[in-house]
Amino acid sequence: MVHRPRVPEPGDLHIGPDHLEVAADRGALAAILDARGRHREAQQTLRHVLSVIEIVLGPDHYEVAATLDRLAASAQHTGDYAQAASLHERSLAIKRRILGPGHADVAETSARLAECRAEVPRGDGDERTG
Repeated sequence: MVHRPRVPEPGDLHIGPDHLEVAADRGALAAILDARGRHREAQQTLRHVLSVIEIVLGPDHYEVAATLDRLAASAQHTGDYAQAASLHERSLAIKRRILGPGHADVAETSARLAECRAEVPRGDGDERTG
C-alpha cells in the first residue's frame, strides 16, 4: 500500500484576510497592479496591507515605513504628489527613529520626499505639473 499524504481541505488552512502572510501576498499583488498601470487598485490593496501590518507589527515597525513608501510611489504614479509627500513624511519619521538619521534608507526616503515636494503646486502661481 502506497502512503499518500492527506490533501488539506480548504477549511484546514484558514488564516484569514488580516493575517500577516496574506498581507505579504497582497503587497506582492499591489506591486503587480502598480506595474500594470492599475495604480488605484494597487493603492487600495496597499492601504489594506498597511492596516494589517500596523495592527500586527505596530505603527512604528520598519515594514510600516516600507509599505508607506510603496503607497507613496503609487500615489506619485497618479500625480498625487501631495499625498505621496505626506506618506513619505510618515515613513521618514519611522525610519529616523528605527535606523537613525545617517542611514542610507533615511537618505533615500528624504530624497523621494524632496522630489514630491518639488512637484506639489504652490499657491503662489507656480503651475508645475510634473
